[in-house]
Amino acid sequence: MSNNLQIIANTLRAPQTLKRLGLALSLDINNDSHLKTIQEYGASVLMEIEKSTSDPKKDLSRCTPDSIVQCMIDSAKFKIKIDGRQHAHIVKFGSNATLQIGYRGFIAKIREAIPSSDVNAFPVYEGDDLHISSENGFDTYTHKRGNPFASEKDLNGVLGVLYYKKEGRDFQRVVAMSKDDINKIKGCAKQTFIWDKWFVEKAKVAVIKRMCKLTFAEISAIQDLVEYDNKENFDMDADKPKIDETAQLDEFTQKALAEKSDDDIDGDVVEQPKDDEVCVSS
Repeated sequence: MSNNLQIIANTLRAPQTLKRLGLALSLDINNDSHLKTIQEYGASVLMEIEKSTSDPKKDLSRCTPDSIVQCMIDSAKFKIKIDGRQHAHIVKFGSNATLQIGYRGFIAKIREAIPSSDVNAFPVYEGDDLHISSENGFDTYTHKRGNPFASEKDLNGVLGVLYYKKEGRDFQRVVAMSKDDINKIKGCAKQTFIWDKWFVEKAKVAVIKRMCKLTFAEISAIQDLVEYDNKENFDMDADKPKIDETAQLDEFTQKALAEKSDDDIDGDVVEQPKDDEVCVSS
């Protein structure tokens, strides 16, 4: 174990760190069973750090121990583990570690809040055949891949599909986001290098966050996670020009929206996301 990694390991195992982690997880450090859970949580973080050391560009052992601890505490507050399930990631940014919530993390929180839900997000490429319609609060879609070997340069956008039950009724919401719309969100990101490397994965996060905003505004556990990601990973520059998305819909989004009726999944009026989703929140 390198000297840097040993310092981080000692920091993660320090009593004051375990106490902070216990508070974040709502666990009592004086309870043996709780302490074991706390220690296991920290051990999973250390394991991910160790995995990163094989690549100098990703080596988290070169990050400050305090920034790594903060990522761990922030993730613990949302009861999301940093491990091989990829619900959350620690990403090196200079000498600091930053927390990125993956699309699997958002899906997990939705399923935790609404056990009946099923969430999917996938890319749509040039040449794909996509149709979206809605009837009685239930969105439906058909999607046929034109070229199974299409690359990111052929990406038209992403589609998010959310199924859930509410008061005994089945609902399904389908949300389309164009590549232009996604690029506007990328343009507000504090760390665009992450988007450059994992554009499709981050695009999935964007469409799932939009679904959360449209559908689960009253569920604080989900909205808190969305707000955290906005605050930590997007620029909050109030001087940025407002963007009228409804006036700048590209062909992909226009086609998808044109095929939907005015039926809303919950029977309430739902407005299209405003520009705050593009440059302030999503």
